Formats: sequence, C-alpha cells, structure tokens
Amino acid sequence: MRLLFFPFPIRLSLRPILVIPFVLEIITILGVTGYISHYNGQRAVNNMSYRLRDEVTDRVTEHLTDYFADANKITETTTNALQNNLLKANDFRTISQFLWNQSKLHDVSYINYGLTTGEYIGSGHCLDRQNAMTITEISPETGFKAYNYLTDNSGNHVGKPEIFKYDFRHEPWFNKVVVSKKPMWTEPYVWDNNPNMISMAIGRPVRDRSGQVIGALSVDLSLTRISDFLRNIKISPTGKVVVIDLQGQLVASSGSEVPFKTSEGGVKRLATGDLPEGITKKASDYLTTKFSNFNTIKQKYHGEFFIDGERYFVQVTPWKDPLGLNLLIMVIVPEKDFMGIIRKMLNLP
Repeated sequence: MRLLFFPFPIRLSLRPILVIPFVLEIITILGVTGYISHYNGQRAVNNMSYRLRDEVTDRVTEHLTDYFADANKITETTTNALQNNLLKANDFRTISQFLWNQSKLHDVSYINYGLTTGEYIGSGHCLDRQNAMTITEISPETGFKAYNYLTDNSGNHVGKPEIFKYDFRHEPWFNKVVVSKKPMWTEPYVWDNNPNMISMAIGRPVRDRSGQVIGALSVDLSLTRISDFLRNIKISPTGKVVVIDLQGQLVASSGSEVPFKTSEGGVKRLATGDLPEGITKKASDYLTTKFSNFNTIKQKYHGEFFIDGERYFVQVTPWKDPLGLNLLIMVIVPEKDFMGIIRKMLNLP
C-alpha cells in the first residue's frame, strides 16, 4: 500500500474552529428568542384583546340592563297606581304632573299615557330645546287635538301651546299592547312629529279595577342616549362597539353611524350590512359567513377578520331582558391598537 505524502504540512487555524460553533449557537439562540418573543407578543395581543372585549361587553351589558329595567319599572309602578285608583284614570292634571316628575327623575325621553276613548297625556324632554320639558294633552278640552306645552321648573304650562294632530292609537306602544293585553317592547320607531328622533318603547296595558284593559302606558327610550354612552367607553384608539337587533339592524354605535336614514320615501332603519365601508360593515359581513343569520347567535362568539392585510378582533354577545327584548353587543378592535404597547412591554423593535 502506497502512502501519500504532502510536500507541505496542512495548517488549520484554531480560531475559526472555536468561533464558528459559537456563532451558530448565537444565531440559533437569537432565532429561538425571536420566535419566542413573537409568539409571546402574539399571545399577549390575543389575551389583551380578549380582556378588553370582555370588559367593554360587561359595561355595555350593565348599562343596557339598568337603562331598560328602569323604564320597565316606571310602567309597572304607574299602571299599578292607576289600577288601584291611587291615580284616577281621567284626572289628567294629576297624571300629567306625575309623568312630568317621572320624566325629570329618570333617564327617559317621553312617557305616554293613552286611553281607548282617545284621551292622551304625555310628558318628557323637548329635543330641539336643551333641557326643556313638555306636557302634551289630547282631551275633549283640546278638541282631541294635541296641545304641547313647554313647562317651567315645577311642571307648569308656559306660554301658548303648539297644536298639531296626533293619533297615538296607531302607535305600536298603544295598539299592540292593547290588543295583546300584555307588556312588550316595540321595535325602534321614528317619532311622528320629529323624524330625527328614533326610540324604543316599553308598553304596558292600563286596566280598571275589574281588570278590563282601558288603555296603555309607555316609556320611550332614545337610541341616541345609548350611542352617547357607548362613545364614552374607552375601547382602544380605533376600536368600536355597536348594538344591533337580531335582524342585524343598527340600534346604537360608538361611531358616527346613525341607525336610520331619511329620504323622500320616509325614514328607513339601517342594517349593519347596508352601512358604508368600514369596520362595522366588515365585521357584520364576517359574522354572516359564520352564522346563517344574527338570530342564531345564542352565546358569546370570538372571531377575527382582515381588512387590507390588517387583523381585527370581533366579539359578539347576546343580551336580553325578561320581556323578550333581544339585542347583540358587538365589540371590534384592530390588532394594531395593541402592538405598540406589546412591543414596548417585550422590548421588541
């Protein structure tokens, strides 16, 4: 066997031998650290988003519960007083003062009391005059026309009344309640004498001492007041919370959307899918890909969708009251609202 000899010895530097494994180890550590940091950052974003959406939902749930329960309580106590003759059904002066006081004490828009014979008393807030309150009367004394009076700080009539025609018996808070003979919530509706006012009403039948239905009493709640509350919730820089009904129609929003639009054909409520392009519409479109319709959402749902490559989180939660009012609370938060905070927490570039 021949041995091969090299005329010159092979000289290997010890430095590369020692340095290269060290460099590879550092690269591996940095890669793993980067992955862990990214993973931890993503997990932190997800966790923070979940917590925020739950906190916002809890606040909205509490507000809706209190807001609607207060109106229901007013109708219950007032109709009980009428049935037990603590308030006399035809004593419009006393009833108007009572309703005026209730409207002043509670966060309601208007309280309506109507009889099947055509008499009516209502009291509440005048929308085109800040903090002003009115009393409206329809009776034989007014020729069954609506006399709407501004009031002073004690509920007394001030000045001459505004006079207009108003048949409250066509309103859902009256006719549906009188026919069904049970308390119920109306669908959101626009006021006859103010197309810029949309409200929901809780109506309750008024009975005489024998139990016969002689009329109805209702409390109007402005949807604008719900939107005002939503706008005061700190969500995130560009997050949004909206309340919709089970048909997907807008009830209230923390954004600039209004739940209806006015045209020559009248006032039409808006579904979230009919809104201009934006995160509310995109979230609604996303949810329709997950559910056949909104009334099939029976429990809290978390999801995510993308707009131009940016990730958005959405949570929708059912809300209902004992009288059958069903709504959905939708919280939408973009991922980018959290990334700056998370990067600083994790010292990411």
